[in-house]
Amino acid sequence: MTPDELLTEIRSRGSQITVDGEDLRLTGRVGSLTEELRNQIRAQKADVISLLRQEDAAAPALLPKEGQLPVSHFQERLWIIQKLDPKATEYNLVTVWPFGTRFDADTLETALRRVIGRQSVLRTCFRETPTGPVAVLLERDVVPVQHVVLDDLGEQARRAACDEAVGREVARPFDLENAAPIRFTILDFGAEGVALLVAAHHIAIDHWSLSLLRDEILSAAAEGPGYAALGPVLEYADYAGWQRQRLHPSRLGRHLDWWEQTLRGVPDLCAFNADLVPRLGWDGGSQSFLWDEDFSRRLVAFAQSRGATLYMMLLAAAAVALHRETGLEDIVLGSPVALRERREFEQMIGPFVNTQVLRMTVTAETSFAELLDRARDALLDSHPHSHVPFEMVVERVRPARNLNRSPLFQFAVVLQNAAGAPSEPIFGGGAVHDMTWFVRQAGGQVMGAIEYRSDIYLPESVRRLLARLEAILWYAVEQPETPVARIPLVSPEERGILLGNFIPEAVEIDPTPYPQQVARTAKVSPDATAIRHEGHSVSYGDLNRRANRLAHLLSDRGIGRGSVVGLCLDRSPDLIVAMLAVHKAGAAYVPLDPAFPPDRLRYILTDSSARAVITGGDTARALDVPDRVEELPVAEATSDAEAFSDSDPEVGIIPHDTSHLIYTSGSTGQPKGVEITHGALSNLLGALRQEPGMTSEDDVVAATTTVSFDIAAVELQLPLTVGATIELLDREIATNGEALAEALQDRNVTVVQATPSAWRLLLEAGWEGSPEILAISGGEALTRDLADALLARVGRLWNGYGPSETTIYSTGAWIAADGAPVSIGRPVANTRVYLLDEAGDPVPIGMQGEICIGGAGVAKGYIGLPEQTRDRFRPDPFDPAEGARLYRTGDIGRWSSDGRLFHLGRSDHQVKIRGVRIELGEIEAALLSADPIRQAAVVVEDAGNDDRRLVAYVVYEPGEDMTASEVRRHLRATLPRHMLPTVIMDLPALPRTPNGKLDRKALPRPFEQGGPRQSAATPPRPGVEATLAEIWCDVLKVDRVGAEDNFFELGGHSLLTLRVVRQVRERLGIALDPRVLFFKTLRQIAAELSHLQTG
Repeated sequence: MTPDELLTEIRSRGSQITVDGEDLRLTGRVGSLTEELRNQIRAQKADVISLLRQEDAAAPALLPKEGQLPVSHFQERLWIIQKLDPKATEYNLVTVWPFGTRFDADTLETALRRVIGRQSVLRTCFRETPTGPVAVLLERDVVPVQHVVLDDLGEQARRAACDEAVGREVARPFDLENAAPIRFTILDFGAEGVALLVAAHHIAIDHWSLSLLRDEILSAAAEGPGYAALGPVLEYADYAGWQRQRLHPSRLGRHLDWWEQTLRGVPDLCAFNADLVPRLGWDGGSQSFLWDEDFSRRLVAFAQSRGATLYMMLLAAAAVALHRETGLEDIVLGSPVALRERREFEQMIGPFVNTQVLRMTVTAETSFAELLDRARDALLDSHPHSHVPFEMVVERVRPARNLNRSPLFQFAVVLQNAAGAPSEPIFGGGAVHDMTWFVRQAGGQVMGAIEYRSDIYLPESVRRLLARLEAILWYAVEQPETPVARIPLVSPEERGILLGNFIPEAVEIDPTPYPQQVARTAKVSPDATAIRHEGHSVSYGDLNRRANRLAHLLSDRGIGRGSVVGLCLDRSPDLIVAMLAVHKAGAAYVPLDPAFPPDRLRYILTDSSARAVITGGDTARALDVPDRVEELPVAEATSDAEAFSDSDPEVGIIPHDTSHLIYTSGSTGQPKGVEITHGALSNLLGALRQEPGMTSEDDVVAATTTVSFDIAAVELQLPLTVGATIELLDREIATNGEALAEALQDRNVTVVQATPSAWRLLLEAGWEGSPEILAISGGEALTRDLADALLARVGRLWNGYGPSETTIYSTGAWIAADGAPVSIGRPVANTRVYLLDEAGDPVPIGMQGEICIGGAGVAKGYIGLPEQTRDRFRPDPFDPAEGARLYRTGDIGRWSSDGRLFHLGRSDHQVKIRGVRIELGEIEAALLSADPIRQAAVVVEDAGNDDRRLVAYVVYEPGEDMTASEVRRHLRATLPRHMLPTVIMDLPALPRTPNGKLDRKALPRPFEQGGPRQSAATPPRPGVEATLAEIWCDVLKVDRVGAEDNFFELGGHSLLTLRVVRQVRERLGIALDPRVLFFKTLRQIAAELSHLQTG
């Protein structure tokens, strides 16, 4: 068997054989090659390699131009895009060529018909077959050539008519299945000559080809009939057939391996921050630029001096801009590649285009000179693999896909340097990528434009980006060794806007301490209802008197200014009375959630140096009170207080006095206490009375938030300063969507504050809302879909943002049903917000920076943590007020051009889940305190529908092991329920980056491909247990559930209980009380359901 025959036999069996260095690579179905064939391959290895290399080097062959013809990989991709959206126009290319009087309209049409006949790609349509698209040739007269006579118009009118014609063509889709991919319009100006408007789809032509097409038209017009007599030449269909053979995946193994390795773990999105919510469309806009000759010359000279090119300079500048705006250190850019690598292709009309992805690392300390070297290396390293079709790279790498964003990269840089290219502009029908930076050199100047998706970006944002790119390059030429983080990008004018226009002027806010504000309300409206709870009401007069008596009792016990009192009470009027009484005594309170682990509550009492703790009911039994802390059962204290006066205590509270302590999750493994002043609290209450506004005694405010969560003050304190009524709801109602929806409806609530997670709980319960309701969302990010759902049910929606360290809400925004991205708004009264870079300087508008908050709401600091206080609470260099401080939130944000703030995430590993701030480091520390665990990492994963879950990864000591239940039991001793991981996955080792850091992207994704593996020590029994287990698996996104598992220990939460209730009702016909999911195992619940089923 000759080498030719051997190759034919191998390929006939469905296998592929390619050269890999000095070896052969065989791919195909297992068993397709016999041992005899394998021996033949071994015996003739050298001849087979030589033959395969000859095939690779072979020129394309002329194909018969009839029937079904092959399409290139690029054409296939564009065909798919058009099939997905037949009305898409982003790949339209439209230009106008003025030919003057060198020939008339009829001569031009004749020349066009000759070119169309000779260049079959211009009359190709694309049809679908079972194996993919194929090209089919149309008759030459099918290609439309329209005449438009404009000889009676003046110059200005002709120009307007041309512009109108261009506008029509860029917005007119191509029917690629039935019509030609190009349209011509001859514009007849009479004595002024003619022009040709060309509208083509990119599937048939590229920018270089437009130059070739113009030359072909001129040749056809000049040569006349002789042009049509020219012999056949290679055409694009011949190239497509050659490419399909040469670039078969089996021949590209090592190249695809290189791309897979190079692009492993690229960011899901590497784009400039969006101004708008992307749609499933690719509408485009363009902003142009022109740099003067001096700057253009210096750019080119600098690049040459560094052994680089202008294009490498552009890539480095784009990487700097992306890093500075997004904070990403892993930058990916799109770079076009011309595939005319053979002489035969240089004069061929067709789309010889490929796209490669360039990846660079940029840190704050990287200099531009270093980055330029990296851009050069990225280009040179990718060059040997640049012929691999982009579509194959995407298929191999399998990046996160999004129908309305480009895969792998979102920003492309294009240097247009086609020799002899027409000077006339080329118009597009939309943006192919999020942004494409087109640059060209002409007349000694660098010029071009950024083409952008107008459904994502606003024109002013793109103009600012162009200015920043220019500023980056100016500075790079002057000081190339400067770290990129120190390249100044804020102009003096913009600095004035950031530190002037975006900072609200100080306003007068009632500085009266909160307890005195309540006393004032009680004096004005003593009989008005202050609190409603379980059918009972407490008037303002009664509330004030009870609080006064308890305050006198506390004072009698030596509790006053400088003291701290713990409040460990269930949700009842006693809680509000106690809060107010502690304030009236001049002391500060620290709220304690009775549901927290005893060890955590004890730590807070000890760390806060509490003098006493007020307890009530069952809470006392769950509390391990430290020796030096006096326990005051609320019933006894209330009874003892009857002996004291009900007059307002005469305690002189000053603004700097501590109002209360809020304990938040701490990265050191223990919670940390934030010390809030009376001045900060009074300012917040006054600011919120202004916006979102609460001034009516007719308001009924639902109190649903646990008292240990700082936003509870909006529900438990703000209403009492204006005479509104607090509707105090029990924990059982507040965490049960259906019960909460019913309560809000029945009790005529007008103000509801909730976290987005709690809002979803309500919506899933079928809550219909009311146009009378003011909805306040806070504690975590409000998504657009949730905002729209709420706006359909409430009268007004206000989105608040702020950390505990700046007293609850520091910014806020009214949200409208306009589809725009959800903003966290503008600073509330007497609050200053800055976005700062790592050097502490303001960042430009639109660029991301750390949110730093100054003004009246800034807390004193952290109790007993002077180093952390100094690190996070800094002197405010922008506030002229003496002693002004700001708080570094660790949150990342950006300004819009109109001064609205957008929250973009965290700069560290702190997260919020269902509104509660969680330091992942605290959970990791708790995990590592278990002896069998050697390493631990905790991340947040989305299980779908904005359901964020904690996932723990653990590495055990050699020979050690723990079940998931044992790990959770260990964590429950120190962590509250909301900090328990949903999933605990054991790994042999934690993945690391090349520099030794934890590679969080390489951690297994638990909610993909069927959910995480869970140990199920006791399998469910057939019947109700098995059905209930199936329901839990579906809702929790886990693959197994044990009979002794608890729903909440597996990661369930209140919102998910409703989904369980719904499925139980649908599948078993039984109404399940969602509260049993909190504390019973699957087996216990199944037993109750069985009893109900038979009962």
